[in-house]
Amino acid sequence: MAYTSKEGRKRNEHASRVSHSKIIQNPAIQDLLQKVSLPKSIDEIDFSDIHFEEISEKEMFEFIIAIDGGYSEISIKKSFPSSSLSFFQFGAVLLRRDDLIDLEESEFISTQMMKKVRNVEHDDFCLPMKNVNYKDNFDFETSFREAFFDLFFNKESGSDHSLIDNLYWLLFKKYKISSDKNETDRYYTLASCPNAQCNEKNIKLDELDLAKNYSTTCNKCGHLIYLTDVFRLFEVVDNELGATGVMGYVTNVLEHFMLLSLIRDIIEKQPTLLSKTLFIKDGPLGFFGQTANIHKLFRELIVYFESKDKIINMVGVEKSGTFVEHSLLIEDRIFDYNAIFLSNKYINKYIKPTYIIDKEYAPTSYYSGKILFKAKKGYIYVTSIPSRSNDYYQEGNKSALIGQVDKILCTLALLKSNSYENSLLPISVINQAVSISQTPGVSILEKFVKKEIKK
Repeated sequence: MAYTSKEGRKRNEHASRVSHSKIIQNPAIQDLLQKVSLPKSIDEIDFSDIHFEEISEKEMFEFIIAIDGGYSEISIKKSFPSSSLSFFQFGAVLLRRDDLIDLEESEFISTQMMKKVRNVEHDDFCLPMKNVNYKDNFDFETSFREAFFDLFFNKESGSDHSLIDNLYWLLFKKYKISSDKNETDRYYTLASCPNAQCNEKNIKLDELDLAKNYSTTCNKCGHLIYLTDVFRLFEVVDNELGATGVMGYVTNVLEHFMLLSLIRDIIEKQPTLLSKTLFIKDGPLGFFGQTANIHKLFRELIVYFESKDKIINMVGVEKSGTFVEHSLLIEDRIFDYNAIFLSNKYINKYIKPTYIIDKEYAPTSYYSGKILFKAKKGYIYVTSIPSRSNDYYQEGNKSALIGQVDKILCTLALLKSNSYENSLLPISVINQAVSISQTPGVSILEKFVKKEIKK
């Protein structure tokens, strides 16, 4: 890495203009490149081998609830630019079918229509990112753990329940009626103690121990265990590198639990609205990295409510990534209102560069099945809808999905927005409301943080 001048008194070190030649001539690098495989290009795809399913046109859901969010990193001390905080902004928007009925005929969204859907609920959070101390803890790792725990005591806008209460509700299956509960529902196994000096594994968390203040202690070392430690972020947060590597996981977790707050409120207050409502999450329906185990809990909840005739219609929509790149590649070869229900074979043959065609896709992270759906030219979506098990991917079996699949996809088609490529109206509205601009947004936040910390 080149030297840079912090004060501007000396010039920056410039990179060499010829050092790339050593890379090109390196036999080890040449050998590696010759062994690299890439995803299939358009002329390598056998379209006669792909099953396209026509989606029957349906009326959109009566209510659409969408969640999206993100974060910005703010440096808080000029002499220590590595000391930083992350500011999260999330938005939830409710759309009514009656307000959007003109979408079928309208290619663009009118100003009047935008006013109807601009009622965005905001939720703002802050977490330590790197080289800061919270509540006089003895290191950054502990600071982050406690700050993340405290964050979960916030309530999602308009909800009766805090995020921590919803985590407790999910973790210990409090949504089940008493006759369906069993003894194992009282417990959750944490893989390891958060104390780096303790080697205790498979710690059994008892709901009764956590009921009062959502924390307990390790039986071996006496170290405090927070309920939020079930996300296992402490395994990758580092005193030197900070929490930079977990912010994507945190964003996904918070989006999911904000949705869970809304789903729980509807189930408890107005269960008749459940079948009339579509929940849209920006990004896939799954949990990744250290948080991956939580996908089992979400699947179990959705499957349980399906067994009680309370269907949760939910969809994740991806903006970027390998699946989106593949969908854009084949878009012109798909008819309007056609879908590909992705199987292990399809994913491994055309999207993921592997020669193991029957390799199981994402068995430890997704609680959903992926679908490529083309609404019309310029609008192809990579979606995920909850599935009863990962067996969905064996054949791309539509019947293994939970929810009104055709109606979900048709609703997405009717929510198209011309704001961005392949965009949806509710997500576009949320982005406009909650995204933080580099100028002046981030600059103002930096000044605000420095002023508050000096108090």
